[in-house]
Amino acid sequence: MQVRVLFFGEMRRHLPRGQEQVELALPDGATVADVLAAVGVKPEDERIVGCNGSLARDDTPLHDGDEVSLYHPMGGG
Repeated sequence: MQVRVLFFGEMRRHLPRGQEQVELALPDGATVADVLAAVGVKPEDERIVGCNGSLARDDTPLHDGDEVSLYHPMGGG
């Protein structure tokens, strides 16, 4: 299956140089955790993950054509 990965804020440090997004080929049954591993996000790294516009967890299953968005949590006020 193919998924597109978008990076925002501090998560952009995981992007390959010169790219704005990443297209990944993953096996059927892949999850968000597989995407994180493929782009170099460690399990202990703080992050917020979206899949097709909704919040996702590491065990969220993926499907062909999904769009995964990676954000770094921010605080402020």
